Amino acid sequence: MQKIILGEWKDGEKIPSENELCKKFKVSRQTVRVALKNLEIDGFIKRIRGRGTFISDNHRKREYTGTVGIIVQNLNSYIFPMITLGAEKELSENGYNILLGNANENPQKEAQIIKRWFLEGVNGMIVDPVYSATDQCNKNLIREISKTIPVVIINSDIGVDSAGNLILNDYECGQRAAEEFLKNNHKKLAVLYKAIHEPAQRRKDGFVDYLRGEKIGFIIEQPFYEPEESGIAVKLSNSILSLPVRQRPTGIFCINDSIALQTEMAMRKIGLRIPENLSLISFDDSTFASLLNFSTFVHPKEEFGKRAVKMLLRMMIGGKPEKEKIKIKFIDRCSLKKL
Repeated sequence: MQKIILGEWKDGEKIPSENELCKKFKVSRQTVRVALKNLEIDGFIKRIRGRGTFISDNHRKREYTGTVGIIVQNLNSYIFPMITLGAEKELSENGYNILLGNANENPQKEAQIIKRWFLEGVNGMIVDPVYSATDQCNKNLIREISKTIPVVIINSDIGVDSAGNLILNDYECGQRAAEEFLKNNHKKLAVLYKAIHEPAQRRKDGFVDYLRGEKIGFIIEQPFYEPEESGIAVKLSNSILSLPVRQRPTGIFCINDSIALQTEMAMRKIGLRIPENLSLISFDDSTFASLLNFSTFVHPKEEFGKRAVKMLLRMMIGGKPEKEKIKIKFIDRCSLKKL
């Protein structure tokens, strides 16, 4: 019904009333109403009070030309909805439908979605792979798919040359975090990181490598292998905070804001505060990181999604797979204490 309406009237022309459309095409009022509502949401038509409903002047540019699938690790996370929002805006402006897949941090589920979309004939995919630092990563599947349709891998670099790759400068951010702690005279430090996630590994490596290069010997590396939503970071923070004061780090680098929030919760429960009792640096600059004044690295999120789509679209018109690493800024707030 939507295509019929768009094909019947030209740009800027007024569309007949719902009753007239029902009579003209011999369909129910509900069918017409749903079609008009969807066309309005997608920007193909516009309603002007007192005048009626018109075909948008630019609707031809918005006609859908294909479908792109975007699969993320976990839609419940604070970061992925913003990435997909940016991607959706860019795809819509370029005339593409979007399929959204939630791997729920499960490589088997991720593989099922990728295979199904491929068989259904999507024009391209954007994938943020789960378990990207492990042998359970769907690296081989993604490589095979990317030899047939354009694929962009985001956040993780899993070494698939046939796919595009958009990542952050995670290693350099880890180095910068270490530098900031040392500037504030912290010599006893810890890092909490998700060991199954390749970006987290890079951030941890940059942090530890820099500290070792500066001859810092007191470094607690605390990996975990579970989703952040399990509350694992609270338990690990408790184990660090329960150490005798002389053996306790004065600063901690949390690989993302979810871990930082759980660390802050563990501290609050035993009467400790940031930065009076422990300095903290986080990553992502989510809303709660801003509210809690965490010093953090700023993941561009929505802009990141847009850039991933632009990379994919260039590949879809014949461009070669691109590799791009985005440099991001550090915000120094109130979670770093000078010793």
